[in-house]
Amino acid sequence: MKRLVAVIRTTIIVLLFVGQAALPATTRQTGKGATPAANPLKEYGDAVIGRWLADVTWATDYPGVGKKGEKVSGYSVYRWTADGMGIEEEFVAGKVSGRSLAVWDAGAKQIRMFGVNSGGNYSQGTISKQGAKFVGAEAGSLSDGRKVEYKWEITFEDGGNTLISAGATIINGVSNPYRDVFRRVSK
Repeated sequence: MKRLVAVIRTTIIVLLFVGQAALPATTRQTGKGATPAANPLKEYGDAVIGRWLADVTWATDYPGVGKKGEKVSGYSVYRWTADGMGIEEEFVAGKVSGRSLAVWDAGAKQIRMFGVNSGGNYSQGTISKQGAKFVGAEAGSLSDGRKVEYKWEITFEDGGNTLISAGATIINGVSNPYRDVFRRVSK
């Protein structure tokens, strides 16, 4: 009987060890779900998650959105989705609303993002961390069929409560610079 108990005990220990080794190499963030260990998405999320208010100026004419130079008020809400494997942004600015999704592409080892707005405009691209800023490059099309590119940088001030998005909207090779300031309302 002692031998049977010893065999069962050994079997349980081996199963526990093998079971632990078979688990994915993830870390759990309290209330955030699973995020791979060497995943910059967590750092990006820690910086942007929350609700932000802004007054923005359209850099160019956007079909179904607004005209170049038009100033509008709006907000963005960033939140974790899919158990911490993605960041969803929901935004409203003037008469347009939209959504974007940022995910960690483990194969390419970069953050990918996809966005669409109620004006029928779409883009996809990448986000990378360069020093203290996040840098984005996107390409897509406007609802009128024109191709568009976005090149931007996000920096933070005021202890992370001010987000500055600066860059350019590029259409037909013409760069239209912008700089918008967002204030955090809640985290």
